[in-house]
Amino acid sequence: MTTGIVACLWMLSGSTLRAAAEDPEPPIEAKNEEITAFLRQLHAFLHPYWKAHFGGEAGRKHRPSNEPTLRTVVRVVLTPGGVLKDTQTVEKSDAPEFDELVTKMLWERAPFPIDVPKSALDDDGFAYVEWTFARDFHLCSGLRWIHRTEPVDEAMPRLATAGKSDEAWRKLQDAALESPERVLGWYAQTELKKALANPVTAVPAGVGLLAVGDQSGLDIVRAAVKEGRPTATLAAKALVRAGVAICPLTKGTLEKGNAAAKEAAIAALRFAPDKDCNAALLAAAGNQREPVTVRLAAFTLLRDDPEVASRDAALKAAKDDPSPSVRGAVLLAGVQPGAGRAVVFRMTALLKDPSAEVRGAASAAVVRAAGDAGLDQLYRLFSEKDPRPYELVAEELARYATAPTLDLLARMLKRDDRRIRLAAARAIGARSDAPARELFQSLANDPDQEIAGLVLLKVAPETLALRAGSTEPPVGRKIYQQLVSTPRYRPIMADWLLSHYRALDAKTKAEVLQEWLSGAAGATL
Repeated sequence: MTTGIVACLWMLSGSTLRAAAEDPEPPIEAKNEEITAFLRQLHAFLHPYWKAHFGGEAGRKHRPSNEPTLRTVVRVVLTPGGVLKDTQTVEKSDAPEFDELVTKMLWERAPFPIDVPKSALDDDGFAYVEWTFARDFHLCSGLRWIHRTEPVDEAMPRLATAGKSDEAWRKLQDAALESPERVLGWYAQTELKKALANPVTAVPAGVGLLAVGDQSGLDIVRAAVKEGRPTATLAAKALVRAGVAICPLTKGTLEKGNAAAKEAAIAALRFAPDKDCNAALLAAAGNQREPVTVRLAAFTLLRDDPEVASRDAALKAAKDDPSPSVRGAVLLAGVQPGAGRAVVFRMTALLKDPSAEVRGAASAAVVRAAGDAGLDQLYRLFSEKDPRPYELVAEELARYATAPTLDLLARMLKRDDRRIRLAAARAIGARSDAPARELFQSLANDPDQEIAGLVLLKVAPETLALRAGSTEPPVGRKIYQQLVSTPRYRPIMADWLLSHYRALDAKTKAEVLQEWLSGAAGATL
């Protein structure tokens, strides 16, 4: 027993303590038995000392420290081994010497011979107890364990550094339940800034950060378009939203890049057509030494260009092209909707062409030119083994609202080929006539999850959102992509992200975080 404590304690009234001691201290209870036992051990260690000194001296009632109503509350911070790390008076009495007495006593009696249970430890590895010391019969029985909520942006890095990744993730999940936008927004930005250093994840990371106004990955995103990387399409969408011109970035690749880079650059240009790049596109479209995929991509972009001169030049250059794909694209591009039966007669011979691309384009041209009146010419279509003619015809059938055209799409739905069924379902979903809507809605329970997803996305997105967590991860991922930009479904998509994120590879992790940030910014990329 130290002299300092004795000197403070002798001022306390013995008569007051004797009266208080006649009433028992209230029992100590906590959230569970383990923490209750811990608090009782803590109390048992200090109680005899506190009580003995309260009752060991009489008189001096005039001193403020002898008032029977005095109480002070001290927050006590303990290590797992019972070492006193900190004290803080959180509720003072009217007598400063009484408050000081309590804190001095705690420090002079520490450390406490107690092993703090793990369940009582907070996120930072310490136990927090608010301890009330009173002059009445409550004495020192007022112990309350505190679960101190450490901010997630402080807790996660500390837990990760300590190798407690599971605990860190649980911390994020708990915080996101209360505030998914704030917590996941913070987490996505934190992780994507790290992902900028990895070539595999750098572009989606830069795109996600751009969506929230952070330009730390802008140069990486620009380089993806300039070099014609596979991520150029994603990068181009983000750059367009950020007001960055695409054509100047692609010119060098269009002139000298390899086939894959040129194709990526052309795909990027689709989001920001620019007449300054038309010459390079014409050169690629007309160059028979280029791979067909590059030429067809360039031609398709020019075909859709509103500038008549560029469109006509592309059509003329590719009319007699040796590539069936290019010829078929030119063939269909040259047919105007409702052109009439004269076009149908011209296409009849091409319906027997050796190339599936040309046969498909001719079949689609018949539908485009004559609608219902040309459908009898498509008797060869259902003998096709290649899905491409069906896909081209389905696109044209989507433009109509007649019973015969819908019947043809319904027949396509009965094919075994999944590509054909998907093309038919998309075409039916694009129509506005009531019979088409009814047929489309009937596909909500289709065994093909992608077809069912198409329907639910349009007619019952709530049901689709709720299916995200219960479907196979690839399907859930598609649902997430489709709905993460819709504000009302973002809480459900947050649940999907938190449930599946840790099982994803590094690239997909960056993509889903990018999609989260882009969705928050209202950017569908």
